[in-house]
Amino acid sequence: MLISVIIPVYNDAAWLERAVASVLVQDVSDMEIILVDNNSTDGSLALCHELRIRHPDRIVVGTAARQGSAAARNEGLRLARGEWVNFLDADDIFLPGKLSRQLALARADTDWVIQAYYDQAMDGKRTLSGLNDDPWKGLVHNGGLGCTNSHLFRRSLLLKIGGQDESLHNGEDTEMYFRLLKEAPIIVADPHPGSVYVDRVGPRLSRLYVALMLQNGARLKATVNDWLIENRTAYFYHNRGFFEGALLNSIRQVATNDVGKASSLFAEYFPSGIDKETLRESTVTSLAKSYSLLGFSRVEHFRVLVTQRIMAPVRKGLKLHS
Repeated sequence: MLISVIIPVYNDAAWLERAVASVLVQDVSDMEIILVDNNSTDGSLALCHELRIRHPDRIVVGTAARQGSAAARNEGLRLARGEWVNFLDADDIFLPGKLSRQLALARADTDWVIQAYYDQAMDGKRTLSGLNDDPWKGLVHNGGLGCTNSHLFRRSLLLKIGGQDESLHNGEDTEMYFRLLKEAPIIVADPHPGSVYVDRVGPRLSRLYVALMLQNGARLKATVNDWLIENRTAYFYHNRGFFEGALLNSIRQVATNDVGKASSLFAEYFPSGIDKETLRESTVTSLAKSYSLLGFSRVEHFRVLVTQRIMAPVRKGLKLHS
């Protein structure tokens, strides 16, 4: 078996057939689709079996008793027979030719093919999410390392690191990418988008834990920085402004939901404040220059106030009159 496409399913009956169809049209003959139901209550499991009956030579159905997409993906990984593995969320899609393009780019020693993808808003508009030329920088900044749907992995590499961390309720993808990068894999990047992350009405799992997700994201970036300082010292200090800037921006995202928690994180990770090296980096907002004078908490409280109470009505008014 060449490729195993693993689709975790949790109450995705409304979208699952669309996702499966986007895989079935791929021009790769040696492929299996593994549907892993994760305690659905909307008929998704019955639909999984129906799809298996329709495509018995392509579809395998499994179940994961432990709640969470990481557990479902790991169960799919245990069932997988493919040399290569690609995860796909049940409410997202592959674009035609995605898998064959990635296979064509892979060499004999390639461990991981990273690909750009599209974000699709609820109005149907698609925005390209590109890749950073440096995977470590892509890991910590603006999704520059792709998304769940865009990666093609050697199954042996995923098994080596133990798959995803099932104790995490969010951020499990990025945490896994960090462990993968620590293995120094051979990576090939594909700037051509091959999948679509589809936003939709109703809660996606990550939205249920937004505050915790943002805090965990900041802590993971701090952990990445610590690891790089210890293991790739020269590289980190050559790019210190970028990595510290990415951490600072992550803390500022926390402030959008909880200024108090963000202030604690800022004090923990920047006990001496922001230095000139960080301020020179383009990833850092010019507001950071005010931290030394007014303090992080006061500046961010003002920013959140302006954004949420002043700019939101202005944007709404502009939309109404456009």
